[in-house]
Amino acid sequence: MFATLLGLVVVALAKPNYEDLKASVRHLNNELDKAQLSRAFELRFSSTEMNDRTVSAGTTIELKCEVYSVPPPVFTWTFNGKRIAGTQEANLLEKLSNVGQPTLQNGVVTSRIRIPCAEKKHRGKYRCIANNGHQTIEATAKISVVGNEQCEPVALAPPQIIQFTDSRFELQDNAVQLMCRVAQPGATIAWYFMKDDEIRVSLLDNPDFEVLPNGDLMVKRCDFYTRVGTYMCIASNEAGEDRAEAWLYCNSREPTDETL
Repeated sequence: MFATLLGLVVVALAKPNYEDLKASVRHLNNELDKAQLSRAFELRFSSTEMNDRTVSAGTTIELKCEVYSVPPPVFTWTFNGKRIAGTQEANLLEKLSNVGQPTLQNGVVTSRIRIPCAEKKHRGKYRCIANNGHQTIEATAKISVVGNEQCEPVALAPPQIIQFTDSRFELQDNAVQLMCRVAQPGATIAWYFMKDDEIRVSLLDNPDFEVLPNGDLMVKRCDFYTRVGTYMCIASNEAGEDRAEAWLYCNSREPTDETL
């Protein structure tokens, strides 16, 4: 099995164009899931804030989708049918790190978009689409904006975390990828472990962790005694910051009903 997966990696990296590369990466993800997952694929909404609504011009609009998924999903947001936010990067590095090992890969992932100052141009239908490589679900919200409040132009907006891990279960000793995806390029991403739920411990120079280029945190080894707890992602730039928290639980090699 390892030789087969290694071959798929080589093929994926050798593809000459972007569309072929995407197809190869999807195939690689699927094969890794078939080899590793200890339970069936699943994807369902655990909570949404996607109700149709009418808002006043100048107010903030926030839309949110929260899903329980096996394996972790990616999200795409559209506005009147046009893609406006999202990412297609799955937790591939985690899967490659766990080749040959059973995995859980279950938990809750949240995606949200925020419009800080609503205008008439923001009227329309918003769609949140979640996909875990095997299943797809979506939710929609129709937004109406009333009033003529004009928003002041902003040279630099604070970063927005648009996708993050809310909670995650994984087996002891496996690698885990906690998501923290930001809409705006150029934001600084910092990860912390919340000691006693109050003290922030920076993970920047800790060799047991790695902040990936897309903002995710790679926990190189899930350990019940040292890794279980709350992690905080902070995205910042000169205009401000955004935060998200992820809760990680490292389970024994024999999964129980609590992790399913």
